[in-house]
Amino acid sequence: MASNGALDIDLAAAGASANQASNPASGPNQLQNYPQLSSAPRSGANNGTSTVSGSLHSAPSSAYRIDVYYALTCDDTAPGRGRADFFFGRSTVNTNAAGDASFSFNLTVPFTGLPLGVVAATATSASGDTSEICNCIAEVSSSLPDLMFRNGFE
Repeated sequence: MASNGALDIDLAAAGASANQASNPASGPNQLQNYPQLSSAPRSGANNGTSTVSGSLHSAPSSAYRIDVYYALTCDDTAPGRGRADFFFGRSTVNTNAAGDASFSFNLTVPFTGLPLGVVAATATSASGDTSEICNCIAEVSSSLPDLMFRNGFE
C-alpha cells in the first residue's frame, strides 16, 4: 500500500474523504468511518510500549477492529493522513447507543531500536468494511524529561 502514489486506503472519490455523520452510508465499504487518533506516547524512546488513544463514531452498539500502522512520516499525498507502512497492532472497540467509542490500548513495539515515528489507523466493521486510513499523529517519548524548566527559569 505504501507505494501506490495515493492515499493508502481510499473510498469513493480520489483523495481523503470526510467521515459520515451517520454510518454505515451508501458507497464502497459502506463508507466506513475512520477513527480519530489523539495521542501515542511511547514508553522507552526506542523500545517498549506505545499507548494509542482516540475515538470512533460509527454505527450504534457495534464492534469494530482498530488496526494501527506505523511509519516514519505522514502521507505527503494526503496531508494530515497516515500511511500503512508497517502493521503495529490491533484492538477491538464497541460503540455506544449513539455510535461513539473512545479507546486507549497498549501496543508492544515489535523491534528494538525502532525510532519514534507516526501512527495512523483504520476501523473495520464486523461485516468486513474497512475505513480509509485516519489522521497521522506523532509518537512522543513518555520517558524524556521536561526540559522547559531545566534551568529553573521560564
